[in-house]
Amino acid sequence: MLADMTAWAEILDALGWNVALRRPGLEPVLSARARQWTCTRSEIPMSWQDIIARLAAAPPARRMIDTAQLQVWAEGGMEVACGGEPTPSAPLTKREAEVLAWLREAKTGPEIGIILGCAQRTVESHVARIYRKFGVRHRAQLVFQTDTDIP
Repeated sequence: MLADMTAWAEILDALGWNVALRRPGLEPVLSARARQWTCTRSEIPMSWQDIIARLAAAPPARRMIDTAQLQVWAEGGMEVACGGEPTPSAPLTKREAEVLAWLREAKTGPEIGIILGCAQRTVESHVARIYRKFGVRHRAQLVFQTDTDIP
């Protein structure tokens, strides 16, 4: 069960959410984003009570889950994670738009390379530029944030 919860925490983290999972008698399990959040507020490790107290003292921009066992929240500036429309910082090239379309279809880098007739390294370069333009770090975050057509 803990492995399943940790996997979901990683997915939510990739989508821009902080995740803290309570483990009675042990330190909480924190997603990477939540670990970074704790680093800016106190010494690590942070107890479950510390997390709850700090969330109450400085409410986050958005809460997805607020239970005795699980906390999922987003900080300010997370408009995309909170449902805003994502826009690239610069226009996508024709090839980047094609790569993005194939990423949305869950194609891998090698598969996209075969489809587009280019090297896997070329696809990786396009993906890196797309990530920078949308300000994302992971493929899951990119796909979930770009579920509408981008010109």
